[in-house]
Formats: sequence, structure tokens, C-alpha cells
Amino acid sequence: IWSQVLKVDNIGIEDNFFELGGHSLIATQVISLIRQTFNLELPLRLLFETPTIAKISEQIGNTEQSDNLLVPAIEPRQQQENLPLSFAQQRLWFLDQLEPNSTAYNMPYTLRLLGLINISALEKSISEIIQRHQILHTNFVVVDGQPTQVINEHIAFSLPVIDLQSLPDEQREAEAQRIAKQETEKPFNLAKDSLFCVKIVRLNAESHLLLINIHHIIFDGWSFGVLFNEIKALYTAYCQGL
Repeated sequence: IWSQVLKVDNIGIEDNFFELGGHSLIATQVISLIRQTFNLELPLRLLFETPTIAKISEQIGNTEQSDNLLVPAIEPRQQQENLPLSFAQQRLWFLDQLEPNSTAYNMPYTLRLLGLINISALEKSISEIIQRHQILHTNFVVVDGQPTQVINEHIAFSLPVIDLQSLPDEQREAEAQRIAKQETEKPFNLAKDSLFCVKIVRLNAESHLLLINIHHIIFDGWSFGVLFNEIKALYTAYCQGL
């Protein structure tokens, strides 16, 4: 598990997790993988207090004797209305009310795609991802004085294509960067706007920029790994007609 998350092959049982490059986000991944592997719920602080394989293995050995730490199954939520915000979402919503139209919590990504691109397959892939993850089609509105999550069930996603092929070579890249910067600086209305925005800029037949801008209230750094892996899997499948 340590090798997987730290990207280090040779790890000794007395090596310190944090000296090997570990940090809080990676520590969370370790605890999550231990949960999946051993069906055990360990507190995150345990890795900070016992940051070696020898020490944490000893803790796992002791914990296995207790049935009350077995992880219960996570069931899909049935409730679709009057959904409260998480504590992190409450904080971000409050900051948005405090400073409307701020772009401080935009999460922009620019991906350069090389080679021939099947725009239709890419559009279908992103549409499927939005359908799969309710948070990507959720807004945050005030109901009876309280911020509430509202899931929009009717989604019609289309992938806007900005074609710059007609521009001279020396202008094309500069215009693409200008558009990318413009997209990152667009504020989100949490109650009305789609909080997951994607566009593609065509520089030429074999060079594109995929512009993604998402509000932090529905997304974080970990989420990007999920998003990118699903784009790759779905795009490959749609291109192959699967």
C-alpha cells in the first residue's frame, strides 16, 4: 500500500512515512486502502502517531481482534430533496455570499491533447461522467433560509468547440492562452450556473486544448484523478464503439 501511494519501490518496515514523501493527502489514501484491504476503520491520526510499517502493522494486528471497528457497508442515499451541505460546502457557500462573483475557488485545468481527437466520443464521455456523478449537476440554493443542495435531473451537455485554425500560427497559441485565462476568470453563480464547465479549443487537426473549470464546492484535487481516469476509460470505449 505504501509503495502504491508513495511511488517508492523499496520501503523498509522502519522507514518513516513522512520522510519518504508522505503528507496528509497521501496519508488519507493509505487509511482508505487499509480500510478496503483489511475491512478495518483506523483513525487518520494513527499514521501520524505511528509512521512506520512496523508500528502501524502492530496496531492493525491489535485492531483485528475487535469486531466493533468493522466498516459498515455504505448504502446509496435514498433522499433526493432537502439535502444539507457538508461542513466544507457550508464554508465555501458562506464565502461566496460574503464575496459574490469571486473566482478564488475556481479550479481550472488546461489539458493539451495531441493527435486526432474524436470530438463526438469526447462529448459523450463527459456527458456520461456528469450523469454518473450527481455532484456535477448540483446547485446550491436557499430554501427556507438555509443553503440546500438541489440535484438537476435534466442535463443536456454539449461540448463547445472554439476553432482557431483560421488564425496565423503566431497568433493561434496566444489566442488560445487568452481564452484559457478568460475561462478561469469567469465567476460561478452557485444557485444558477453549471458548476462544471468544459470547452475545447482546436489549434489544428492534431492539437487541442481541453479547458475545464469547476467550482471547489463540488470538486477537489482528489476528484481530478477520478475525472481524468473516467474520461480516459469512456473515451477509449466510445472510440471503439463499446
